[in-house]
Amino acid sequence: LDAAASEDFRMSLLASTLALIGVAPLVSHLRGSGSTPLLLVDGNNLRGATVFALSQEALASELARWAAAAELPCVLVLDHGTEQRCWPLGDFLSVTLAGPAQSADDALVRDTNWALRAGLDVAVFTSDRGLTSRVR
Repeated sequence: LDAAASEDFRMSLLASTLALIGVAPLVSHLRGSGSTPLLLVDGNNLRGATVFALSQEALASELARWAAAAELPCVLVLDHGTEQRCWPLGDFLSVTLAGPAQSADDALVRDTNWALRAGLDVAVFTSDRGLTSRVR
């Protein structure tokens, strides 16, 4: 594939994956409350849904584009890293590395609790049942 076709394929794959996991109805529902929700994304889980066709870098890039188009603040949480860190990637996406002492699931639970205490509407995108039960 040439570069343009490869980029189109990655965007299509991400859009299909987000549609498959039902992001649009959830975002519409949350926006119905009158506020903009914060979307926390289980990055490795989402990559797994694409059979790891997207690298972490490609997922972050495509999710940044998607979040900007949707004007939806998102945090992409990934496992590993030599330390816990978070940095912005565009106006609507931040990327978090969980660091060596915890998993991305632990970071998602922490960030969900923080967002709820701050009074934000928050949604966590994952198909991980264990994580889902921890953030309810």
